[in-house]
Amino acid sequence: MSLPDRRFEVGHKLEVTDPTDATVAYIATVDQVYGYRIRLRLDGFYSSSDIWRQAYSPDIHPVGYSDTSGQKLQLPLGKIIRSHKNTVHYNRGGLL
Repeated sequence: MSLPDRRFEVGHKLEVTDPTDATVAYIATVDQVYGYRIRLRLDGFYSSSDIWRQAYSPDIHPVGYSDTSGQKLQLPLGKIIRSHKNTVHYNRGGLL
């Protein structure tokens, strides 16, 4: 089995599927790379919420993936986000 060519660097932004609810995705930042494993910090959460994933995990996606997948995107609290449609959203803790 060949693995997809996925190279991650500390600081990369991604979307990651919620490990407890596949209909929800979070914005995450690559916090550490260790071989084929990456530690993801869910943006807006404490480090105690960090998750480890294999680099070839089907739960990791480029930013914007939820726009086309139908997943609900959980944004960091209090952040202003501009979507690809130039709409401004201010998240107060709910799903976008």
